[in-house]
Amino acid sequence: MKHDINKHYSSWQWVIFFIAGLLFVLFFYAGFYKYLLAADSTSLTLENTLHVAKAHQEANIIVLGDSTAAEEFRPNVFNQITTRGKAINLGMPGTWFYSHYWMQELIKQENRKVDTVILILGPDEFTNTGNNRLIGDLQYHKTRISIFDARALFDFSDSDDFLKTNLLSVLFKPVLFKSDLNDLVLNPINRLIQVPRNLVWLNRRIDPNDLLWEDTRDFDVCNIGPLSDLEVNLANSLASNDATASAIYKMNLSAYQGRTKEKIINGDIQKNLTFLIKEMANNYKYVYVLNAPIYARFEEVYPTAYLNSISDLTKKVIEPFDDVQYIPVDPAISTDCTNFMDVVHLNLRGGTKLTEYLANYLNKSE
Repeated sequence: MKHDINKHYSSWQWVIFFIAGLLFVLFFYAGFYKYLLAADSTSLTLENTLHVAKAHQEANIIVLGDSTAAEEFRPNVFNQITTRGKAINLGMPGTWFYSHYWMQELIKQENRKVDTVILILGPDEFTNTGNNRLIGDLQYHKTRISIFDARALFDFSDSDDFLKTNLLSVLFKPVLFKSDLNDLVLNPINRLIQVPRNLVWLNRRIDPNDLLWEDTRDFDVCNIGPLSDLEVNLANSLASNDATASAIYKMNLSAYQGRTKEKIINGDIQKNLTFLIKEMANNYKYVYVLNAPIYARFEEVYPTAYLNSISDLTKKVIEPFDDVQYIPVDPAISTDCTNFMDVVHLNLRGGTKLTEYLANYLNKSE
């Protein structure tokens, strides 16, 4: 009798193991886990961006980059001017070269009509932060990358030590979900509550004729001044209970403080950017690259020498590629305070000017 009980128990164990294994595969390797993502997850941003891209199979132009692309390029304005087709903005805040590489690879799989890429490079993508940007990109793309994507990690990483620590993240995908899994165990109800929202959001119907999302913030930095003045202005606005001014000053103070450290171009940036440009040139017929415009008065944040260095490096990387064009930004955009909403991002007015400039540039280069 004892033998039969053990045999019966052993069979149930195998059933449990099988179910657990099946759920594991579905969650991490069949894309089901995206429905459990928290609202503030960068991976949810990626999944939504891809969902929008899939809904616009008629688009043949994609815009890639970090927040300087996501918040500044206005596809509706561009599409009214261009004679080259239709563009969609796939820029994502906080991303780096590794993410741009994977995004264009993912779009190549989803939409065969795309023949043109506009890459907007923000100034923060060139700073020496070790592999922090790469780790951030891994978190963005954790729902998509797999063991088959390990090669790109070698191309973009700066050191063997980083590979030893993080290669397992690609080889064994759940490692990238460590914090999410911890939260799922600690707050299972909260995570499960988010499933219906994610199911609806990531499967919603998008009409290709609807207007695409554009940032509409129109305040400027003309009265912000140096960092010391900004801190005083924030204190005064808080004292007077001016919520609008306080919000503007807080945003700019955060942008200022997070970028005042010394700017050093990472030694591997040229290698990383070259790999990215090469892949784009291989995948698409037309590739355009520009350095995002920066307000010249914020010298304490972005020294002129640093901005000149990143533009010179970008041009140097692009030069060997015959089918890749560098777009020089209209000087008027980079010197007028009325065009900027913080130390690095264009506002509604500046973004519109930049977008119109890009549309006309592409029209002339057709």
